[in-house]
Amino acid sequence: MFASLAAGSGGTIGVTGIGNGMSQWFLIFGALIIAAILVGSIYELGKAVHDRHVHQRRPVHR
Repeated sequence: MFASLAAGSGGTIGVTGIGNGMSQWFLIFGALIIAAILVGSIYELGKAVHDRHVHQRRPVHR
């Protein structure tokens, strides 16, 4: 998965040897950031759905 993702997003620059170690770190950090964003959005979505289902009987005052 990471190999195809790296090849698709300009990972060939790292393969040719220009900043090989740096591109590897950028890939790792990028994957971590993407994972964190995905987990956060899924958590927020689940929390919103949960709140809507649990607290829907209570009238909303705006």
